[in-house]
Amino acid sequence: MSRDSLLGSLEGFISAMIERRALERMFVAVNDLQKKIPLNTSQIKKIIKIILRHEKVSEVLLSVLFVTNQKIRVFNRKFLGRNNATDVLAFDSTDEEVSYQVSQKSVKEINGDIIISTDAAIKNAKSFNTSVEQELVLYVVHGILHLLGYDDHSKTNILKIRKKEEEIIKILTKDLGKVLGKK
Repeated sequence: MSRDSLLGSLEGFISAMIERRALERMFVAVNDLQKKIPLNTSQIKKIIKIILRHEKVSEVLLSVLFVTNQKIRVFNRKFLGRNNATDVLAFDSTDEEVSYQVSQKSVKEINGDIIISTDAAIKNAKSFNTSVEQELVLYVVHGILHLLGYDDHSKTNILKIRKKEEEIIKILTKDLGKVLGKK
């Protein structure tokens, strides 16, 4: 075996070990608190991990809740002062001091909660001629992007987050095939 071949194999091994160690620091909890549509929580976790790997997030403590419009309205009112239902809420729980120290080392970290309305997914699937599954995956992507610092409060930022959503949806379609309803 040549020196270059050996170095290439070693680099591949090291990359695999780094990725494995990063995955060991990913805690993702998915909770289904609604009864309108059945959810495959293990498939949802798989989708989340693909997104996090794509975005090179190495420290993860994430909770994803699937709820009704009634429940998401309660969260929206309690935490954001808005008395309406919405499709997705994201709450960053990262300690600012820890986040600053971590950012100095170029490590992406997520510590937060995403709350998703399955009622909104059902309604929007009809409105946008998509499937409920596609809507739910979009909401998961959208929530993660919020926790990574993307926002949608201006036209420029809306364009940025939509472009990133499309990029990630393409990755998911490639990696999971049927998960987005494509064959």
